[in-house]
Amino acid sequence: MNTRTFLVLFGLAALLALQPVQAQARNIFLKEAPVAAGPVVTLGDIFENTGDAASIAVATAPAPGMRKSLSVAALMNIARSNGLNWSPPRGRRMIVVTGAGRTVAREDILNALRRTLGNETGSDLDIALSERLAPIAVGPEEEIDLAVDILSYDRVTGRFSARVSANAGAAPVTLRGRAYPVSEVPVLTRNIARGETIEPDDIAMVWQRSSRLGRNVITDAALLVGMAARRSLRAGRIVRSNDVETPKIVAKGDLVSLVFIRGALQLTAIVRALESGAEGDIVRVVNPRSRKIVEMIVTAPGRGRALASQS
Repeated sequence: MNTRTFLVLFGLAALLALQPVQAQARNIFLKEAPVAAGPVVTLGDIFENTGDAASIAVATAPAPGMRKSLSVAALMNIARSNGLNWSPPRGRRMIVVTGAGRTVAREDILNALRRTLGNETGSDLDIALSERLAPIAVGPEEEIDLAVDILSYDRVTGRFSARVSANAGAAPVTLRGRAYPVSEVPVLTRNIARGETIEPDDIAMVWQRSSRLGRNVITDAALLVGMAARRSLRAGRIVRSNDVETPKIVAKGDLVSLVFIRGALQLTAIVRALESGAEGDIVRVVNPRSRKIVEMIVTAPGRGRALASQS
């Protein structure tokens, strides 16, 4: 065997000796919802079964509760360079990682702002922000203790600027917008058909901007109970005084007992109503026999009393 042949065979043997090592690369699996637990994103945050390579950093971590997209190609190269085998999902280009922690709910922030501004103005308020609300995030172990500092407030226009922080250690966020006085008004919880009587369970109280309420909007729920709809009314809408009326207890065309009173004498006749009327209304009725038309005061369903001048 010459020297050249020996070197070729030696090289082949060395290559074959390396193949079992490559074949033993650790297979890793993408986590369903990767979360960065610390200041950096590691292979262990993204993949299962990373072994000793779990602590290898691949990127800076997003803020608590925030998200960050990482390139699939870059992650695959990092994994392979550390003896890990991973086949990314077909067509997947980015992997999203979330920072450990949570964001403060938008409604909680707005409620805190409403309370603080309301205490300053002595009014209930609706808040409209002039720009998108930036997320406020806290770490997984941090308590949420919202603090609102009013920087400026114009009582005429309602415009304000405020600084809000989730806790003493969190960076504050500045909010700007406008505050509108609101009033609590009753609305219907279901559709009401024309002529149908409104019951207490048909009413809920909601907040509405005062500037959007007209003079004839009903603001007292007690004024709605027992009233009848003059037209079909939709659920969730405010109710105006001309939308309802006292229920008609005598309908046009009904036969009615009409009482005539003259001193100690009392007579009753059966007449036909020419008009519909609620209790206390004055309506015209006709005597079917004599065809005489008189007026009566509606006193109860199907009953009325002749006016004194006609008794």
